[in-house]
Amino acid sequence: MTSTEIGLLMVSVIIVFGAVSFYWDHIKQRK
Repeated sequence: MTSTEIGLLMVSVIIVFGAVSFYWDHIKQRK
């Protein structure tokens, strides 16, 4: 893999992790 591909992969993981964390907090607040 090139450094560009690794960078894009890391950014994707960070975005997914942030979205999951935000969604998880939303679910806990609803209950």
